Amino acid sequence: MNETIRRLIHKRRESNDYGGGLLGVLLRAKGDRIKKLTDSQIIDNLIGVIFAAHDTTASVLTWVLKYLHDNVNLLEAVTVIYLIICSLIFFVEFFSCSRFLLYFFVNFFFV
Repeated sequence: MNETIRRLIHKRRESNDYGGGLLGVLLRAKGDRIKKLTDSQIIDNLIGVIFAAHDTTASVLTWVLKYLHDNVNLLEAVTVIYLIICSLIFFVEFFSCSRFLLYFFVNFFFV
């Protein structure tokens, strides 16, 4: 993983296009109180964020699933809300598509 990130850093520094995302922010990091970060510091920060985010997300999802399992009433309420949201999304997409088809039909045949 270190070598992959090191190659990305080298590629971005060579092109003078630091890009976006956390890597771009770390490559541009410098100022009155911050010196330019070394490649090793950037790699350490990226790996720390990747693993910390993965661990945190996995932990939260595990606890949410356990909580929903232990509280069936809440699980049923969340399921109903989810189905309502899905229905609304379907309705909005269908309505938008219908408006487009109506617009196309009217303009194609009557204009």
